[in-house]
Amino acid sequence: MVRYTSSSLVLLAAIGSSLAKQQKSILVGFSNRDAYDEVVRHATAQGEGAASNVDEPKMFRRPLNVGRKSKRRGRETGRKLPGRNGYDGNTPDPTEPAKSEPEMTIGYAKVDYTEDADIDKEIEALGKIHGVTVAELNGEVKALGFPTNEKEGKKNKGSSLRGQMERVLEESTPWGIGMVNITQFWAGGSQEVTPQKEVKICIIDSGYDLGHEDLPKSFDGVTGFIPDGQGTDYGVWDADENIHPRTRGHGTHVAGTIGAIGSNALGVVGVNPDPSKFSFHIAKVFSDKREGTDQDIIIECIEDCVSSGADVINLSIGGESPSALAESACEAAYDDGVLVIAAAGNEGSEIYKYPASYPVVMSVASVKEGDGPGSDTYGEKSLFSTFNDQVEIAAPGNDVLSTTPNDNYEFDSGTSMATPHVSAVAAWLISLFPNCEANQIRNAMINSSQEPPRAADGWDKLYGHGIVDAGAAYSLLSSANCVGAGGLSSSEAGKTLSQMAQGGAYQRDIGCTVDAHCYIGSDPNFGTRYCTDTNTCAIACVGTDVKVTVEFKTDAYPSESSWRISQECGSGFSKSSDGFTETNTVNIDNFCTSDGAFMFTITDSWGDGLFDPGYYKVYIDDVLQISEGPPVNFASTYTKSFGSCTTPPPTTPAPVTSQPTTGIPTNQPSPPPVPVTANPTSGCSELKVDVLTDRYAYETSYVIRDLCDEGKVLFTKDDFDQNEFEYTETYCVSDGMYEFEISDSYGSGSYTVHMDGELKAEGGNFGASEKTEFGSCGGNSTPRPTASAQPSPTSNPTTSNPTTSNPTTSNPTTANPTTSNPTKNPTSDPTANPTTAEPSKNPTSSPTTPEPTKNPTTAPTPSPSTKPTNSPTSDPTSQPSPSPVTPTDTTIKVELLLDDYPEETSWSIIDTCEGGGEIVSGDNYTVAGEAVSVEVTVPRGRFMMNIIDTFGDGVCCNHGQGKYEVFMDGLLVADGDDFDAMESHFFGNCGDGPQTQKPTGEPTTNATPRPSNATPRPSSSPVPASFDALVGTPACNDIQSICSTAGTSLLDKKEVWGELNPSNTLDNCADGGAGTYLIDESVESVTVVATDSAGNPVEGVLSAGGFAKIKAVVHAWNNGAGSYVDFFKTSDIASPNWVPLNDGTSPVGQGGLVDVESPAFQLSNTAAIQAVRVGIRFQGSQSPCPTGGYDENDDLVFKVDMTTASDAVMVALAPPATASPPSTPRGD
Repeated sequence: MVRYTSSSLVLLAAIGSSLAKQQKSILVGFSNRDAYDEVVRHATAQGEGAASNVDEPKMFRRPLNVGRKSKRRGRETGRKLPGRNGYDGNTPDPTEPAKSEPEMTIGYAKVDYTEDADIDKEIEALGKIHGVTVAELNGEVKALGFPTNEKEGKKNKGSSLRGQMERVLEESTPWGIGMVNITQFWAGGSQEVTPQKEVKICIIDSGYDLGHEDLPKSFDGVTGFIPDGQGTDYGVWDADENIHPRTRGHGTHVAGTIGAIGSNALGVVGVNPDPSKFSFHIAKVFSDKREGTDQDIIIECIEDCVSSGADVINLSIGGESPSALAESACEAAYDDGVLVIAAAGNEGSEIYKYPASYPVVMSVASVKEGDGPGSDTYGEKSLFSTFNDQVEIAAPGNDVLSTTPNDNYEFDSGTSMATPHVSAVAAWLISLFPNCEANQIRNAMINSSQEPPRAADGWDKLYGHGIVDAGAAYSLLSSANCVGAGGLSSSEAGKTLSQMAQGGAYQRDIGCTVDAHCYIGSDPNFGTRYCTDTNTCAIACVGTDVKVTVEFKTDAYPSESSWRISQECGSGFSKSSDGFTETNTVNIDNFCTSDGAFMFTITDSWGDGLFDPGYYKVYIDDVLQISEGPPVNFASTYTKSFGSCTTPPPTTPAPVTSQPTTGIPTNQPSPPPVPVTANPTSGCSELKVDVLTDRYAYETSYVIRDLCDEGKVLFTKDDFDQNEFEYTETYCVSDGMYEFEISDSYGSGSYTVHMDGELKAEGGNFGASEKTEFGSCGGNSTPRPTASAQPSPTSNPTTSNPTTSNPTTSNPTTANPTTSNPTKNPTSDPTANPTTAEPSKNPTSSPTTPEPTKNPTTAPTPSPSTKPTNSPTSDPTSQPSPSPVTPTDTTIKVELLLDDYPEETSWSIIDTCEGGGEIVSGDNYTVAGEAVSVEVTVPRGRFMMNIIDTFGDGVCCNHGQGKYEVFMDGLLVADGDDFDAMESHFFGNCGDGPQTQKPTGEPTTNATPRPSNATPRPSSSPVPASFDALVGTPACNDIQSICSTAGTSLLDKKEVWGELNPSNTLDNCADGGAGTYLIDESVESVTVVATDSAGNPVEGVLSAGGFAKIKAVVHAWNNGAGSYVDFFKTSDIASPNWVPLNDGTSPVGQGGLVDVESPAFQLSNTAAIQAVRVGIRFQGSQSPCPTGGYDENDDLVFKVDMTTASDAVMVALAPPATASPPSTPRGD
């Protein structure tokens, strides 16, 4: 018999991993037989990607709601409180319209492919077949136990046989039996009990040695199962020896822990030693020739367990790939009353293993014996035990002695060994309390678990709620009955059992009956939790912390939407949404943090906002602060701020116990904070940390220290859990001297640290750790830049008469009378009017309540402004009211002539600057041929005009002669008539208006006075790029702050799909000829924008020697894991020498249409006309012109302001003049 050393185990794991990579199979769920037949036809069609085999379909016991489940279940680490996908940990579910019935899955089939097949593309293609409910990788799962060795086992009491098989001549009681506290209830014990029913335990594993001397036999009711169609290599269920060495005896060892026979003077004893009181059903999941198994086999085994009458399923197996079909099979089993229990994993790190991390499955961690009962180490977590927020309970898993084939016994370790302890206790409790549902038995075990040796009681991700305790669970159920011990039944709660299952920390939250059911721990991160009168757990944050609730409803495109909420001052709190996958679904998240000023940002990757029925609401202690929708109209980014940095929040009503969506007006304004002025002693500097993790995110951490306070640690972050993911945290600090230290075991990835937009630290390849100091204890060497005194722009400035505003807050006392309503934002309009917290979309309405500024600052100059402020004050010495239209306001006029189908037409104008939003819109037209004119006066900004025709034929010319025109201060900025479904135009600038520019620590691009004979500076309304036939690419023929193809159709598609004017490159670099539009890789738009060296947009134009960055919209295939974007620049458009701007080694990492951008780069000092290139490729390596079939490259030519170049290069020659289209082309 071979003894496995740690090195041989590593080798076996490597071999297994290699085999896993070679496997190529897909599981396909279907709703009808026709769909399966179509899968067969598609998969076996001749040509590239043809399948090597399609299995016969396997039908579920009943139709299942599989849907498109998320790939990762489990809550984000950190201070996140319960509430996800429609369930709020404080209150009942929101009242939502009933969804349409989902397409049910009646069966599934496995499709095998050869090694050279592109498995991801096949999944995509199969998933599009009508009637296919899910197509997913058939991931591998392995046994989670191993022979004990010196590293994993405890010190042996004189034996040298640890890790080897040995014959136990006298019956012994393994140490884990004593830990679970059950022996007194056995026959002849001091508290002997009589079961009320015989229970069946299904073990899904490697097999079972039916002839073992110390295990139940066929006459004890042992039955078994082998999956269909697996051939002779699969073996038989009732033997467990002549199989793969990595799984040999694994199932028999598990069975011995559950039910090795007692009082027979042989071997060992199990948790349930009397075979007359339970029976085994064995489902063989591993073949004799292979270490791992696949999801389709697991599904078949789970279905068989339920059909065979199992009460408990033991799964001492796990893999890293979740499966929607396998999760649905577990849910169906749970709804049928079967308790499913699985091993958490043996990685010793924070990752998720499946099936343990499905919410319906009880995830089991492992503990060790340590120095025995009574010692401080008794019940410590095993070194190998995986931990995460789905871990629910712990049990003995180190050095467990149990049965192995051929009447042998072995000490094994693993969460595989811990799991059967819990399964056995669960089965024993079910036999004694048969009227309790599976969820109640599960919760009773949690509620009665014993505390491990940890610093604080409650729940943590290492041990879950504690160590399983059979005696305590029995006592609790006996005294408190099913409801008191385990919560409401499913019928009392009005939910299915799978809907009640939350898993991990929050497993008991639905159906609680007493406050104790909600207790997670004394850690203040969890707040004070209690059971409401609606039988759900609620949170009351401790101390002075407030509860922040974000309620967000997705639209029909959930994957495009995300949100982030962060503090602008206070604790540095910052949280983001998880990836949304369910359409039209309310998602609620709760957090505890200190009070302060908050910023809430929504991002839409497609750039069209949040459609109806999407909306958001943000509450502080259940009082609504901000809300909008449905819909929420914006382009790519929407931001709103609320709260105050310096004053306590106004008194709010006591926390409500009903859902925030009811009983609270959606237009309730935020309590206005008191404006204050920023100065070196009380101001708040924004410290922003961006970290791009590598493939081992959990190794990364950073700390920020205050060097002016003896190196006091201010902020830490060590909860990175997403690989190759960009994290952003924003903190509020005073001026001073700080140290930023970042640590990582392998030192890849990258990071930047900015203070008030100025780069302070950056790096990536730094070894184990890297430190950077910045600032000074006497304050920064120059005073912190402050913004010009100006009110914050409103998110929906729809009023046409801003002089009617009458703010109620008084002006702060400053040296400059123009600081009556200052703001932190230096680029916003200095005389813009505040509006109501929820402004009307009627252009003629007037605001009544001002929106408070986020963080007002004093003006940078002491002299009064010559321009009046529009913030009235009660002070009789203050400035006069402004004129109706100030020099920093702008008047936008929309002229629309409708066609013969007016109901198809709608339009909107959106302010795309920070804090902006929809300012005016029109729809629901009914009169054919009607002429519509709308005029609105708003603060200056950068605007986007969107017009939509729902039929897709524009407003001209087949059904009427419609058209539209948009004017800004009397100048035509956009027009059109014959378009398809939608057309967009950009005009204006976020920096328009006579205001003081915020210093950035870098020379501004327009600092040098312009010579009298220089090219006139362009207007403030950048003109979109148009095609320049001479150079063969899109180009901007004016010097602008931004040059972009966005809003045009110039770069839609690629050459093979009908792109306009291919190849759209300076050097005729051709696009690849393969792929399908909006399935495979493409470049959809390219933008170059003027920035500072840190990549922050500036007010100036693109200038020689200045900085810029590229923004683009690309389409990435599947999940973006194989799609790579490359950025290049050149200053010679005649013979381009492309300079790479990124290393091209990081994949897009997101499928579909994705916004990407380059690092900031410096423009050439010697060329008046320059260009950039954006390329997207499928795999391969970075090249200015790759040759892959799926690749596309597009260029954009633009002019730069040469007045900032040195005198020596002022004579730089430009290419000959071109005959370009008009500067304001109509998109089509």
